[in-house]
Amino acid sequence: MNWTQVIPRYETIEAAIGHMSSFVGKHRYLASGILLLWSIFPEFPFKVLYTVAYKVPRAVFCWVLSCFGFTEDGISPDSFASRYQSREYGGNIPRDSLFSSYQSIGARGYYEIDGYSDRQEGRGTVMTILGWIIFFGAGYVFLGPWN
Repeated sequence: MNWTQVIPRYETIEAAIGHMSSFVGKHRYLASGILLLWSIFPEFPFKVLYTVAYKVPRAVFCWVLSCFGFTEDGISPDSFASRYQSREYGGNIPRDSLFSSYQSIGARGYYEIDGYSDRQEGRGTVMTILGWIIFFGAGYVFLGPWN
């Protein structure tokens, strides 16, 4: 692999900053408004990334397992999972097998895989500091020396 194509060069970063600066110069009210909204909820891009990269694939995986017959009520009768269990294992499923893992995931259901709760957690120190940095950045963009 040619790392010079993967790692951005200084000129590329400088050009990207120039384009961003020109956008902010032309649309400073829009840019400061976006930054101000982001400062209120600095977790937003991280939660979007978490949802897209983890929660959506997990939901699809749990849905596929339920389609195969691994449900919260156990193995569904007359499903692919029940036929496979009777053909391959009978009544004795090995402890660390893939089948037992799927059975466990199906029995726990979608919301219990990682301890889902409806409780709202407080904002951590890092996100609070990030929110204040973005807030002051919004003020700088709004009041800054743009032409």
